[in-house]
Amino acid sequence: NVNETREFFLNVFTFMAKSPLLGILYFLIPLSWVLYLLIVTTKIPKDIRISSTMKKAYLGVTLVFISSFFVHNVSAVGKFPNTIETTSFTNRFYDTYPYGSFSKLLQAHHYVRLEQSRTENIKGFTFNATAKKELNEKEVYVLIIGESSRYSNWGINGYTRNTSPQLNRIDGLISYSNVSACASQTILAIPIMCTRATPDNYSIWYREKSFLAAFKECNYKTYWISNQAKDTSAFENEADETIYLNPNKHSNAHYDGDMLPILQKILERDESKVFIVIHTMGNHQNYWNRYPDKFDVFKPSPKQQIKQKHGVVLNSIKDRNTIVNSYDNSILYTDFFISSIIRMVEKTDSLSSVVFVPDHAENLCDDERQLYYRGRPIPTKYEAHIPMFIWLSDSYKSTYPAKAQSFIAHKDRATSEENIFYSMMDMCNIGYDGEDLTKSIASNTFSEKERNFLTVSYTVIPYKNLF
Repeated sequence: NVNETREFFLNVFTFMAKSPLLGILYFLIPLSWVLYLLIVTTKIPKDIRISSTMKKAYLGVTLVFISSFFVHNVSAVGKFPNTIETTSFTNRFYDTYPYGSFSKLLQAHHYVRLEQSRTENIKGFTFNATAKKELNEKEVYVLIIGESSRYSNWGINGYTRNTSPQLNRIDGLISYSNVSACASQTILAIPIMCTRATPDNYSIWYREKSFLAAFKECNYKTYWISNQAKDTSAFENEADETIYLNPNKHSNAHYDGDMLPILQKILERDESKVFIVIHTMGNHQNYWNRYPDKFDVFKPSPKQQIKQKHGVVLNSIKDRNTIVNSYDNSILYTDFFISSIIRMVEKTDSLSSVVFVPDHAENLCDDERQLYYRGRPIPTKYEAHIPMFIWLSDSYKSTYPAKAQSFIAHKDRATSEENIFYSMMDMCNIGYDGEDLTKSIASNTFSEKERNFLTVSYTVIPYKNLF
């Protein structure tokens, strides 16, 4: 997404302005590689003569220069001897600049190739899905996919700040305390949420369709509404209707609230069975770009400083308080967004539910590792522990009392994004080939299983080992 990339590099330039020497080195390292390749391949003007001795000397200096950064990175792992990083040289290499940049480019290319092949692979696939019970009332099910949302920063979950004043006032809202993400990148997490893919068997999503296809088989009208760019998901073509607020990679992001009028129009349509997925920008950095001025409550914030033409560096320890303020403001706005959807769905007087679950969480310089963002080869518990909220209409509770009770009974049990596919299908009483109710929190047969996490280098590690 070009807009997200632009935001990232603006932070880099601010970082360079505050630490010019280190910032210049970040660009000199890859530049030295390019210059050396030009020299050894003689892709230079013919009138410039460089002896083989000079080439070797340049190579030596370049290797010493860039290797010093690599050695520094690897030795830094020694500060935290209990990390999983010490067991894998590949992970250390992947997270080292500039070496890891090439690995990441190759990985991205591999992912694009696999996604392109998926279209052919899933042709003819069917869940043989059927509705276990035909109802005579309107059904509306909404799944909100959040972005970079931390469990610990929600007031409803015990955070010291009241970042969820609206959800606090919704009767019967179920907040889950022990849910884990299965990956720390959107592009990896969403397939696990929407298909039967797992961290251990991720390739399933290249062979099977998502739950959107199963809902369509049961005559639901399906929608995919997104405030993210199209390249964040491969499932939009499986919905009956897709709506993107940012139709191309160069668009500036809208606020998530801009999707509310779209949802309202859909809810007003004369459709008896509706399944809607809403993909938000949520709490994605830059956090201060995710909410309007009205929600800039916790200050000082970057939004305030930018107006005063002050720079903010998102990887600066000194700016942590300001950054956390902005992050909490984005949570405050997400609280408004979710509660608005619940109230809109409630007014339809239908058998309905609203589920909120984010793709992953986020580091906010929480400990001595001083990490921000997420997506490093070794994830932390801070980017893996996510919130989940479920709201059920009165009509749903009276029609499916056992399921409603199961949702409450399992609110503190160990669950993960692996359970979303099975739980959504069971919630809507859909049967299908390979149904497994032990993975559904809507079932009294739900069973806790060891949870795993898929890293950006496609290795699998136990969730219990994260810290």
